[in-house]
Amino acid sequence: MNKALEHIDAAYAWLSKVPVSGEGVDFLAMARQELRAARQAAAEDQEASNG
Repeated sequence: MNKALEHIDAAYAWLSKVPVSGEGVDFLAMARQELRAARQAAAEDQEASNG
């Protein structure tokens, strides 16, 4: 796994530990959605470069 994927996974894990309520729930959900998309894009880039 490359460093970008490791950092994305770590950020996702840390966000999972943050207690949120109210409007913050929506913001956290959006941030997690963006991290999932970034992880998928990074994984696809890694696959493409590996052949």
